[in-house]
Amino acid sequence: MADEMDYMAQAKELADSYRLLVHRRDLLRQQYEDSRSWFYTKDEIIYSCRRAHMRNPSAYRPVVHQIRWNAPC
Repeated sequence: MADEMDYMAQAKELADSYRLLVHRRDLLRQQYEDSRSWFYTKDEIIYSCRRAHMRNPSAYRPVVHQIRWNAPC
């Protein structure tokens, strides 16, 4: 009878821990969804920059960078 009680206690403990895990998973999923709105994808950034450039092309000048290699000039 003591073994049966032990199994029942373990079953209850597992059921409780499962509920806690499901709740934690839902909280993490919600935090992830909330944080996604703070970040932009590469495609969204490119699209936004292109739209801004099309609205006012004179405001954006090409930037020319001098490339220096490791070899002495």
